[in-house]
Amino acid sequence: MKSLNPVYNPSSFFGLIGKPIDTSLSPLMFNSIFDQSNINSVYVPFTVAEHDLKNALLGLRSLGVSGFNVTIPHKVSIINELDSIDDVSLKVGAVNTVSHNDDLLMGFNTDVEGFLRPLKDMNLSLKGKKASILGSGGAARSCIFGLSTLGIDDFSIISRNKLTADKVSQDLGNDVTIHAFSSSDASSEKEFKSSDIIVNATPIGRYPSNEFPINISWISNDQIIYDLVANPLKTKFVLTAESLGCIIIPGYLMLVEQAALSFKIWTGLDAPILLMKNIVEKELGGITNES
Repeated sequence: MKSLNPVYNPSSFFGLIGKPIDTSLSPLMFNSIFDQSNINSVYVPFTVAEHDLKNALLGLRSLGVSGFNVTIPHKVSIINELDSIDDVSLKVGAVNTVSHNDDLLMGFNTDVEGFLRPLKDMNLSLKGKKASILGSGGAARSCIFGLSTLGIDDFSIISRNKLTADKVSQDLGNDVTIHAFSSSDASSEKEFKSSDIIVNATPIGRYPSNEFPINISWISNDQIIYDLVANPLKTKFVLTAESLGCIIIPGYLMLVEQAALSFKIWTGLDAPILLMKNIVEKELGGITNES
């Protein structure tokens, strides 16, 4: 893999903005596939706090970034800072990929399709089912929109921030039913237990944390558990659900799929998805939150 040193002079650079990003697998994944594909580019992570977004975008423009990914806490707020966004981003209200061409920053949402691909690969029938989404940020928006395209029309959002949950319900609730609950609300347990698919769209459980995003005793073995946390390979939430007999989908699968779509936007090339999965699985092979 290319190293960042004074001798190496890439012809273009890409990046990731967000906070925290210290455990992100994107730099390893993208730099590896750039190397394998003989693309003279480098991918650099940038820690950008919420209040620094405008200045960061000015800096990235000035430096000539070719494109970048967007993560917590900027997926929603960045929309107002971009020159244009694609139709999916407009419908969802969240962006996770930006390209920079002709001094224009163009936003895309690859989270929706990246989220859906692992579900489609499992041939799960979800039409008419009920979903509970943990969290109310940009990722939660993408999950709700994505699941609605599979025929789910009954959603509960369970979030620590009831105000943002209400906003998601207001923005996306025209064609589906979305109920918003505070995670401290007693009704959350009933909503969770009555759901067929649970999606953790929060960062809770990210390495090295051992936290559960919800009371683990609420899980039943007939539920589908999809955890968007990509590091570790299997969170404690996923491991516990798996031990109970649930269908589980670990977050690194979505990470790879949405990254492959970003790669296509930036380069026009099909991404080596199997290689990307192998890179992530090898890197995380010894990292699970079992204790």
